[in-house]
Amino acid sequence: MVQPNKTKNSGKISSNRRNRSDKITTFEQLSSEIFYEIFDYLTGNEIYGSFFGLNKRINDLLYNKPNIHLDFTRSTRKFYNSFQRIFCTQNIISIVSDCSIETILQRLHDSAGGGRLKSISLPYLPLHMFHTKIPEILSGLKQQLVSLKIELMNEWSYGTESQTALSFQYLLTELPALKYFGLNGSDQIDSITYLDPSIVNKTVISLSMSISDHVRWTHILYRFENLKLLTINFRFTNDKKRAAPRDSTSYFGNQIHEPLPISYSPRLRHVKIYQYNFILENIELLFQLLISSTLLTLRLFNCQRHFTRFPQPKRQPPFLDSSSWHSLVKKYLPPTMKRFFVEYEDVDNIMSMTNLVQVKNKFMKYSGSDLPWKVACAYNQKTKFLSFDFIFT
Repeated sequence: MVQPNKTKNSGKISSNRRNRSDKITTFEQLSSEIFYEIFDYLTGNEIYGSFFGLNKRINDLLYNKPNIHLDFTRSTRKFYNSFQRIFCTQNIISIVSDCSIETILQRLHDSAGGGRLKSISLPYLPLHMFHTKIPEILSGLKQQLVSLKIELMNEWSYGTESQTALSFQYLLTELPALKYFGLNGSDQIDSITYLDPSIVNKTVISLSMSISDHVRWTHILYRFENLKLLTINFRFTNDKKRAAPRDSTSYFGNQIHEPLPISYSPRLRHVKIYQYNFILENIELLFQLLISSTLLTLRLFNCQRHFTRFPQPKRQPPFLDSSSWHSLVKKYLPPTMKRFFVEYEDVDNIMSMTNLVQVKNKFMKYSGSDLPWKVACAYNQKTKFLSFDFIFT
């Protein structure tokens, strides 16, 4: 026989469980605002793989989701064929694509007149397509393209001089909304940037380029009048030169004699350089070119230092060998700067016989006192990179 108290308690527990279950919200019951908040952290490809096909409501949310970013280099054939049915093409603002970019843009144009596409990234563009196809590919987006990133495949290609000039000139002069521009990857970028000195760009504020020739730096910077952020991927080239056919890009570059823009005045605010040759003389040339009263940060990543053929026990890395490096920094870096960061490989293996405390002590030995900055030393055991971070106070 069940006792009355026990029956009463059981009824109360069941009632509490019902009340709690009534308050539980399933995933499908979340508001549209919460879904769109989640979608903002994902690319269109990730949204498709995680949410498409769950139910009709979520499919409708996907179709109407604003500001879609698509990466066709990581998509399946099924997604590539059906993305226009999954997302409203008017809401696609950014795409990453390979050589099929022409087909994708044509599909967008046919369905939405080009839509609101503002950003294009081409990570595997063959050099011959850059020579011959760039104006044609971008012609329908001239008034709306804000960001363009091109990663050229490092292949040897001969384009005519007129094609070479027109492609780079088109990017500088025919895209009035362009603010963020990247051109990286190929050893031939130096030669395809030769243009008449009168050709300049007044819209780009952020530039990323692969450059191997120091002489090209000033000429290229001169062409971007309103540049604020510069990223250079320094490339080392083989010293052995070979003769080039008359129609090649290298021949064309050699025939154009750009006068050095003596009046160039740097207006950069932030500079990042990768794989620069870390020699005292080179760093001074770099400072002379880039340092100005407007510069706030200068960061040098993965700087290259030469290995020695024979052991040199007395050789020490930069900033730990003498006061020369410190004198250079004091001479050129203005007090208006916020940060100077340098990172280079520990080719001398000093970290195998010392530690960061000793490195910091040796650094302070040569730097002197009453400095306008604080310095943090770090060492990455995995990459063997030693770094010094100057924070201006």
